[in-house]
Amino acid sequence: MDLIKEFLFKTGVGIKEFIKATLISSLVSFIVCLIALAMAKVPYYGLIALGLAVLDLIPVLGSGIVLIPWAIISFIAGDTKLVITLIILFVATFLIDQRAYNTW
Repeated sequence: MDLIKEFLFKTGVGIKEFIKATLISSLVSFIVCLIALAMAKVPYYGLIALGLAVLDLIPVLGSGIVLIPWAIISFIAGDTKLVITLIILFVATFLIDQRAYNTW
């Protein structure tokens, strides 16, 4: 019985730490996206950064669901500065996620 209690306690602690790391990662991604999109003078950068932070909660894909197609469309449209910003932003959010998932 003590083994089961200990298992449930440690599982609860692990889940709590995972959620904490994920939320902190999402907050950091929001701040990074907010700054990058503001510097790139993207309209509605605050709402877009919030949306990207929410998408960042999805494991593996995350904000790349939006950033990669957006970068491709911007490349076709000829907006090189925005393409570079979006690629750097994708790499930054990806690395932030990897760091968060490796620390918990």
